[in-house]
Amino acid sequence: MKSLDKGQKFAVIRGRHRTEAAKLAGIEALRCNVHANGRLGLYEIPVEDLVVDEESQFEWAYTPGKVRRIAKNWDPRAVGVLDVTPVTGGLSKMERNQLKLKMDRDQRSVSGIEVFLNEVNAGDEVAIDIKKIVEEHKFEIGKNRKTTWVSTRIEAVATLRSIYRAGGADLLNRTLTMAEMWYDEPQSVTNHWLGALTLFCLAGYDSEFTEEQIERLQKLVPATEIKKAQGMSESIVTGSAGSGMGSPLAALLCERLRVVAKKRKAKPTTQKEDTP
Repeated sequence: MKSLDKGQKFAVIRGRHRTEAAKLAGIEALRCNVHANGRLGLYEIPVEDLVVDEESQFEWAYTPGKVRRIAKNWDPRAVGVLDVTPVTGGLSKMERNQLKLKMDRDQRSVSGIEVFLNEVNAGDEVAIDIKKIVEEHKFEIGKNRKTTWVSTRIEAVATLRSIYRAGGADLLNRTLTMAEMWYDEPQSVTNHWLGALTLFCLAGYDSEFTEEQIERLQKLVPATEIKKAQGMSESIVTGSAGSGMGSPLAALLCERLRVVAKKRKAKPTTQKEDTP
């Protein structure tokens, strides 16, 4: 295995937890795949020369407890090989995210949020457009933790993609405009509530609102309404019916929104037969 002289720094694209665990366990060097200029080489790199790649790593995805567990049970066979690139003259930001995204999909289970944000950084046009629309409505996409919980932070990236597929930027804009009514409410941007708002918009109920209707809707508490709807169906409670706008729960919540807003129920559309 090749070795490199100390001094040159390498950004860890994949293997941050293992790198930090090595430092904690007093390990001097790690095996690394070095990606640079279209080439790949296996080297043994001093741990002190490995740094976090800020272009592809998300701080909220870092778990100190996981680092301690790896360090405590250190096993070179389980640690495997890290993927790195030279800090100077290495892969571009897009190339780093494309590489991490491919490896995450192929080799390990990662959160949908992390995959989505890597897609944004890797140049995925749909992901970029979704993120742009979300931020225009003063929401953000990210992972919530108990100590850093934010009511406007959306984790339901799969639902955002479903909304975008169903009606493009227009439908996503309309759904998030509705969601703005409950900015500070817990669960107001969960897959269930966003799914219900999407169905509400697809039925055309969001076309016009009076001040009275808006006030009535804003009195609803999303967390309470979701809990009530869950209690109406055993299949929803067990989760067997799915989530998002295609779930029975979203349909129940949409109907609740319609009734509260006093909107006339939309008639199902039927295709007219051609007159002979």
